[in-house]
Amino acid sequence: MKKQIARILCLALTLGLTACGGKTVQAPPPEPSAPSVPPSSQGESVPPEPETPASPSASPEPEEEIEGALAAEFTVPVEGLDGGATGETVTFTLWFPDTWRAEGEALYNQEDTVVAEVMPALPFTGPDVFDRLAEKYPDGDPIEVTLGGLSGKYYYVPGEASDPAFATSVSNDILYCLEQGEHLICIKFHPLRGAGGISGQREQFQGDIKRIR
Repeated sequence: MKKQIARILCLALTLGLTACGGKTVQAPPPEPSAPSVPPSSQGESVPPEPETPASPSASPEPEEEIEGALAAEFTVPVEGLDGGATGETVTFTLWFPDTWRAEGEALYNQEDTVVAEVMPALPFTGPDVFDRLAEKYPDGDPIEVTLGGLSGKYYYVPGEASDPAFATSVSNDILYCLEQGEHLICIKFHPLRGAGGISGQREQFQGDIKRIR
């Protein structure tokens, strides 16, 4: 009897082990893989945006020639209103009739007479400079003017007679003070005695000075 029970238990055990061994365990579904990158796009660099070509810098236009005029370049010192030197210089070009000539700081007409002189320049710190010049040259009110394309004022100043026949008399010269950046370009005009009124000569001179740059 005991042997039969043992056989039954062994058989049952054998069947249980067989059932367990034959059971299939399903593996979890694979995780979705990331989409593959086409080989042609791997490591491909993004082309840089084309640079916008720089526009060529505008070169200064050459000065237009003036028919019947000559040009001369002047370099003058800069002086304070008190006459003291500042250590600066100013360079500019002046156009005048081709019958004239420039020598040193003077302009001579066709009769070899000094018509005008280029004077030391003045510092231009503002409109008050013209008021201070009016105090320095009180012979007549300063007059606004444009000479050679530059704006400024002119003053009547005592001068020497250009004609030896009038050497003992007092003559009025005209001092033009013209704005050019941080300086005043100063030109003294010498009207001729006995050559008509001073106003007519002044207007003629202002027309003769074609350009200042």
